[in-house]
Amino acid sequence: MNNYESFKKIKAAARKGLEGNYGRCIAVFINLQIISLFTSYFILLIPSGNNPFELIILETANLIITAFLQILQVGSCFFYLKLNCRQPAAITDIYYGFRTGRNQALEVGVVFALVTCICQLPYQIFSYYAEYAGRPTDIRVLFLLMTAGQIVSFLLLIPVMQSFYILLDFPEYTAKQALCLSFRVMRGNYFRYLLFNLSFVPLILLSFFCCGIGLLWVNPYMEASLASFYLDLMKNRNAGQTTVKV
Repeated sequence: MNNYESFKKIKAAARKGLEGNYGRCIAVFINLQIISLFTSYFILLIPSGNNPFELIILETANLIITAFLQILQVGSCFFYLKLNCRQPAAITDIYYGFRTGRNQALEVGVVFALVTCICQLPYQIFSYYAEYAGRPTDIRVLFLLMTAGQIVSFLLLIPVMQSFYILLDFPEYTAKQALCLSFRVMRGNYFRYLLFNLSFVPLILLSFFCCGIGLLWVNPYMEASLASFYLDLMKNRNAGQTTVKV
C-alpha cells in the first residue's frame, strides 16, 4: 500500500531544502530566462516566408530549439534534486545535461518538444493564414488557441513529467526506459500531480501584481516542490531507494 505524503509535507520538505539557497535559485531562474529569451529571439530572426513550405521550416527550427531547451530542464531538475537531498548545488548544474555526453536527455526532450509543437499547430496555422491571407488578426482567438495548446500539451505530458528526474537517478536507463518508468510511477497519480501544480496558481497570480518580480521566489519554490514530489513518488516505489547520482 502506498503512503504518499500530503502536499503540505511535500512543500515543507522543499522549503527546508531552499533554506540558505534562494540566492542561487534566483540566479538559476534568471539564467534560464535569459537563455530562453535569447533562443526565442533567434526564432524571430528566421524568415517566416509566405508559403506553407517556409512555415514548415520555421516549425522545424522551433522543434529543434524546444528540444534543446529541454536539456536545460535536466540541469534544473538536477539542481533542485540536490537541494532536496541536502547536497551542495551550484548554478552551473543547469548545464549538467550538456556535460554528461549522453543522448537520453535529448531523446526525451524531443518527445516533449513534439507534443508541445503539435499542440501549438492550430495557433501557428491560424496566425500564419491570418497574416498572409490579408485578414485582420483576432487577438482573442490567437490567445485562446495558444492557451489551449499549452494546457493540452501539459495534460498530455503529465505521465512522463518524471522522466528527467529518472534519468538523473538511473543514468544507465535509455530514454524509452525513463519514459516507461515515469508512466508507471505516475499511474494513479495523474490527478494528484495536476492538483499539486494547480495549488501554485494563486502564488503565480499574486506574483503578477508585483510586475512578475514575485516569480523570482515563486518559481524556485515550485521547482523545489516538484522535485520533492518526485522523491515522494519514488519513496513509494517497490524497487526502493532514490538517490541523486552526482
